Amino acid sequence: MDWDVLDAVSMVPGIIGGHLMAWRSDDFVYRVAVLSWGWCCLCSMLYHLKRCDQEYFKYDLRAQWVSLAFMVLVTPQSSWPIVLGGVLTDNYWARAALNGLSGLYFLWHLPVARAILAVSYVAYVGQYLTGQRWLHSVFHMLMHTAGAFAALNPVKKYTIGLNPVWAWPVFWTGARLLLPMKKIFQK
Repeated sequence: MDWDVLDAVSMVPGIIGGHLMAWRSDDFVYRVAVLSWGWCCLCSMLYHLKRCDQEYFKYDLRAQWVSLAFMVLVTPQSSWPIVLGGVLTDNYWARAALNGLSGLYFLWHLPVARAILAVSYVAYVGQYLTGQRWLHSVFHMLMHTAGAFAALNPVKKYTIGLNPVWAWPVFWTGARLLLPMKKIFQK
């Protein structure tokens, strides 16, 4: 089995789920927040479809950070760990650790989501310890589940009075800026 294709396909629920939640909402900030998960999923799909080429990894990490930064718009959590994860370092392991801690902090007000995210990190580390590549897809699916708990939580940090239809151009502009378009379409 081609594990990279499975890992890429396991990002589809995040894209579809974010779009479905955005269509259900009439709030601009909420729409941008749930759609931002799509940026992360698109970059992750590309990274896996390009066979985990390190050239694409920086785009994947940047999308993770930007997505977390937008998702905190609708949660009661402070965003300082997410900001630290984005600006402190370019070192792979340090950025991965800060992204992981930021994710746990992001879901701290939701015990079930926090527990699911913690289990996803166990699957992530487990793939390296056991050599079982399918655990990375499990990691993706558990992250989608934890993110859904956050997206379905009715607590919002704030909202603004923009028409929610503007969230779609924000999403596609963000996708255009985050994805390495020149590299995607190179032969």
